Amino acid sequence: MKIVNRISAVLLLVLGLLAFGSASANTVDLRYTGFVGGSTTGTLYDTNGNLIGGSGSLNVNAGLFGFNVLGSSGDVEWGGRVEAFCIETGIALNTSSTVTYNVVNAGDYFSASQLGAIQSLYGNNHTSLGSTATNVAFQLGLWEIINETTSNTSLSNGSFRSNAFGSAQGIANGWLNDLGETVEQFHMYVLTSDRSQNLLVITPKPIGVPEPGALALLGIGLLALAMGMRRRHSA
Repeated sequence: MKIVNRISAVLLLVLGLLAFGSASANTVDLRYTGFVGGSTTGTLYDTNGNLIGGSGSLNVNAGLFGFNVLGSSGDVEWGGRVEAFCIETGIALNTSSTVTYNVVNAGDYFSASQLGAIQSLYGNNHTSLGSTATNVAFQLGLWEIINETTSNTSLSNGSFRSNAFGSAQGIANGWLNDLGETVEQFHMYVLTSDRSQNLLVITPKPIGVPEPGALALLGIGLLALAMGMRRRHSA
């Protein structure tokens, strides 16, 4: 009976952690520091009006954003720096003050087809990132996946297009043409705020508390074990 009671106590603890992990909110406080490795200027075109001000075209600087981490809550370990890509072309990035972002799993933000394409874009090309041209190419490809409403995944035509951006546009079009399934999956989080454009962060990993799915499986296993021992004790 003591063993059964101990298992029941552990089960209650696991379920409590599961509830805590599901309810705990992840936030991160970021201050923009500039582009990582430089940026390239070009023009975006969107027939659906998803650019700032609802305009059909917009001149922008594209690249990888850098931020200092000034605080956080929840179970994601951020360290002192965060690098992120823009995923919202209709809102400007807040570059003048600290912004508190809510952290959302990318699977809860993007459609399944969008997330699959983003995983493929990153998984196939992440080892090439790091230069200005490749960082810009990934940003352009990301915008194309998110904003394109036709079946044409090319920055040269379709509902979402771009012009200029040096060699990055050609690189991005090549990557988009090679989209497909990728075996390796990466941790992706979306940072959302009503004070700045939403961002995509890739590869920060949850720490401290196991994933809710793992906790649920552990809880089910312990519950089954406890019930089995109770039946044997009753017999």
